[in-house]
Amino acid sequence: MFKNTTQQGDFGEYLYIEFCKKNNIDCDRVNRLGRDIDLANAKIDVKTSKNQKNWGDKKYKPYVKYDVIFIDKDDDSVYLYPEKDSPLRKDFYGVRLGEFADLYDEWKTSKYEGKDKFDLIEYERKEFLQRVSKNFRLRQLLYRVDTHKWIGYPDNIPGSWEKYDATIFLRIKFDWEKDKIGEIKYYLFLSHEMDLYPDAKPTKRQRKKGIKRIIDLEEFEKTFARNIFTNRDKLISDINSMQS
Repeated sequence: MFKNTTQQGDFGEYLYIEFCKKNNIDCDRVNRLGRDIDLANAKIDVKTSKNQKNWGDKKYKPYVKYDVIFIDKDDDSVYLYPEKDSPLRKDFYGVRLGEFADLYDEWKTSKYEGKDKFDLIEYERKEFLQRVSKNFRLRQLLYRVDTHKWIGYPDNIPGSWEKYDATIFLRIKFDWEKDKIGEIKYYLFLSHEMDLYPDAKPTKRQRKKGIKRIIDLEEFEKTFARNIFTNRDKLISDINSMQS
């Protein structure tokens, strides 16, 4: 009955918030960096699933708790399965929230708005668009949040770069204790140099996706240090000087 996984996720988040309200559990809708809800000093990512009661892909563990809204197709019901470390685990594991059809109708007729996602680099993007020379064809900023150990390299570097003068990749460190961005490292990939950049071997998963080339970021840092910045203003100044 859902058009896409985003709708299914909105349904689950709505049920989770409504459940907290009915049980007098204080919660705040956050929708940023890997979690949807903050409650009882815990960061919660609400997962909605028809297949699993316990979420396996815990990307931001241990900082985020993964609570599952489980749609049981066999008995047309919806259940809540908080994960082991969730504040709701002790009292509400396996709680039946109601019949799926009724809850679906409730969600569809509610005034609940879908996720207003926090764009981690919206400020960065605006800065670049406002301050970089309009003659410089800049690809949309790409980023990756360094909150857990990286395995391999991003799929979209180099990606679709041919129509642009440059691609900028942001490697972001997030300070979970202060709940804010801690550090950003900017990688400048100039299109006229792209063939010179060191390659890494694509993983089996990447090859299945048709990805034939991956930039080796570690080697890139060694051989193209001039293309790596920790200061946004310096990067923008260097880019604009290329247009003068």
